Order: sequence, then C-alpha cells, then structure tokens
Amino acid sequence: MKYEMKDKFRIILLVIFLTGCKTYENPQEDRNVDELYLNTTPGKEMILDVDMCTDVDDVCAVRIATALDDDGTIDLKGVAYSIVGKNNLEALRGFLLYENKPDVLIGKSMANNPDESPYWDLMAAYNDGNVNAYEAVKMYRKILSESNTPVDIVTTGYTTNIEALLKSQPDEYSDLSGLELVKQKCGQLYIVGGTYPEGRCNNFFFTKEARLAIDYVSKTWPYPILFFTNEVGGMLRCGGQLQAVDIDKRDIVTRSLVAFGTQNGRHAWDPFGVWCAGYACGKINRLGFKRVNIAIDTETGRNTFTDAADGKHFVIYRLCDDDNYYNINRLFMITITKKEEVVLNQVEIFNPEYPDGVPIKFLKDELGFHEYDLVQILNTLSEKNLIEFNGSSVKLTISDKEINAVKSKKDVEKIELNIKEKESYNLIKELVDDKNLVSKYTLEGHLLYGDLKLSNFKMYHIILSLENKNLLKPIKKEDGDYYLLVE
Repeated sequence: MKYEMKDKFRIILLVIFLTGCKTYENPQEDRNVDELYLNTTPGKEMILDVDMCTDVDDVCAVRIATALDDDGTIDLKGVAYSIVGKNNLEALRGFLLYENKPDVLIGKSMANNPDESPYWDLMAAYNDGNVNAYEAVKMYRKILSESNTPVDIVTTGYTTNIEALLKSQPDEYSDLSGLELVKQKCGQLYIVGGTYPEGRCNNFFFTKEARLAIDYVSKTWPYPILFFTNEVGGMLRCGGQLQAVDIDKRDIVTRSLVAFGTQNGRHAWDPFGVWCAGYACGKINRLGFKRVNIAIDTETGRNTFTDAADGKHFVIYRLCDDDNYYNINRLFMITITKKEEVVLNQVEIFNPEYPDGVPIKFLKDELGFHEYDLVQILNTLSEKNLIEFNGSSVKLTISDKEINAVKSKKDVEKIELNIKEKESYNLIKELVDDKNLVSKYTLEGHLLYGDLKLSNFKMYHIILSLENKNLLKPIKKEDGDYYLLVE
C-alpha cells in the first residue's frame, strides 16, 4: 500500500536533541558493561515494545523508530503490544503500512491487560486485513533466533512481554530457553519507566502483572538494563512542531495527537527513549549514567533506585535542565580554517594559565595577527561554540565535537556543503526578506514540502549543519522563531 501524503509528513517529532558490534554466537559473559550503550552500528536490529493506547507519546515513539529505520540507523524488526484492545492490532498494522513498513512483525500482548484508545480507529482505517500477529514471546523468539547480530530491545510500556520471553521454553524457533536466547542474541535492553530515586510510575505499578513483571525482569535479565526514568524525557515535548506545520491534519500522527486532545505536542518520555536507543545514548551530549540497584514493591509498584558503584543496572539522567542541549549538533563535524585552528590551539595553550579568560592582547602578541583579523576569527570560533569571546578575553569552551581544519573558507564550503545542503542554502536565499530573515515554520515547510522534499531527519541535519557552519542563525522575535541568513 502506498500513501503519497506520507512522504510529505515524515517529520521528526523531537527537536531535542562507536563501538563496533560483533556477532554473538555464545553467551556474552565477558561483555564490557560500560560500553553497552555505545553501540552505533548502522542498521542495528531493534524490537520496540509499546503500550500504545490512551496516551499518545507511544505513537510518536513508533514514528521515531520508523524514521530511524528509514535512515538506516536501525533495522526495526518488530513492534509488540503490552496491552490488548478490540482493534489495537489492526491499528498497529495500519500505522506500519502508513509508514511503509509492511514487513515489521507485530506481537500480541502476553498479559492481556485490556485497554482502549481514542486513536486506534483512525489508524485501523489503513489496515489491509493482513495483521498476522504473533504472540509477543513468539515474535521475540523468532527475531532473536534468526538474527546474526545483537538485537536491542526498547520497551516503553509494561515489561510483561519481556518477562514472558525470559520464562519461555524451547520451541520451533530455537532449542534454547528464553534466558539462554537472551544471553546469546540480545544487545541492550532499554526500559522507559520508573521514578528516580524513588516513586511510582504507571509502567511499573498500574496492574499486578506489571508490578510482578518489572520485579522479575530487573532481577533476572542477565545484563545491565538502561532505565529512562520519567524525569528524563518529561522535560521535552514531541509532536508540537508537526501539529503546527500539518494544519490540515493529514498525517496519521497529527490526527492521533488531536484525538488524544493535545494541540502542542505531548511529553516525550517514550520517543526520547527510542531516539536515544537508536543513536546510542552513551554518545548523546548532556546525558549521564549512574550505576544503580533497583527494588520493586510488588504490592504498591513503588520503585527505589539505590546508587551503587557495583550496581547491576544503569539510570540515565540529564546533566542539565536546558532542552537545547538535547539536540544532534554533536553528530556533525565542525570544519574550521587553518588560521582558526592556529588561534584555537593558542587559546588551548594559554587556557590553564588564564582560566578566567585569555586576554586578546596576549594572543595578538603571540600570533602576530592583525587585531581586526584576530577578532574576526575569534567571532567565528565563538559562533561555532568552540570558545567564549567577550571582546577583550577568550575562554575555551568544553566541547566533544570533532574538528576538521582546512585551508580557507572556500574549502570549508567545498568540503562541508553537500548537494542537498547547497540546494537548501540556495532555497533559503530565495525565502528570506530584505533583512535576511525567514520564519522557522516557513523555512521548514518549504524544505519538507517543496521541490527538495527532504526527509524528516535530513531536514534537521541540514539546518543544524548550516548553523554549525555559521551560515544560518536561529533568531527569536516577539512574533515567533526565525532564521537569519549569514552571507
């Protein structure tokens, strides 16, 4: 089934934002637990386990997963439900068809926790009648047994299916028990849920089955689990920009958001977890990891995370409260000129001696640069967030960006601007007003729906890349967000 409109609305829902991976044929007893979350192998296999029902952040999470699959970041093998409903399987099949993912397997809940949803009907309208869903544990065992590389699992709902997998016995797919199969074939398990350091979360306490499942999984899973507790993604929102752009409500995610009752997106608990799992959260800026042990009160569902140097699991936490840090800027190489590199290196040399700021006079005397040229270079380095420059002194900015030095600014453009970036940059030149400004939504609308027809992630990659190259600057005005074209 083909949906022409779908291609127009493959919109990334979060504006938030390497180690190799071997084939595991034997139990991974010697895994380096500190590197479990660093796997960025292109096309790594993944299973998503959701409670996509009354809340709508799961819909955004599945959209993120299909977008990551489109980009080759992951290979989405299956999506399982941890709840049941009268047409939830048809709804998931319809959504996957809309996303052009007819071969992604569907798993039925193992715990039969009944629920309903305000958006299942609209999704089910895209169903072709060929659901062919597996019991979730069978779906897991089939995918794992057939895989030659580690399979990551991300669960955004109840962990009842994971519990069933661990307890499963040999079957037509594998002679191994569930625990043995997990040891041989699973990569990382990401769980969205819990409250740090203690509290209650719907995914852990809502039903007796949920409480018993998370207790069993946390105790039995053979490797460290990475927990995204509710305060991590809760500071971010998903879908708001999609709703602002898709004013005719033609996209399936837009309509789901509206059916849920939101006009400006939803908290990003689940989609942020999926996004981080896809890109390897250990390589995402401003995220930290704490070793912990977890205890579950199976009567109340209350969870307690205890920090421990030798803890079995990890809690993922924010290193700051500024959502601007949660972006993908760090995925781009910063390219500077050789002169800029010389200045940057000198700042690094002087920095220990002048931690409060290196006087520009010392740089000028040491380098022999004309003051005007030096100031221009310092301004460029500052705009690329490599230094802080106040006009008289310079401070080095802590950065983990990879830096590439070339001879001239022309070389910067030649090396960094690929064809799509050049086309996008030329389009921006046509869209800006006499002050070189263009509305954020106008620009993004033209990039997505115009002649370029950029994909979801590609659009944001290009915008952020142009910002990093000091060709585009985000500007906030009283009437909204704009971009300034830098020429």
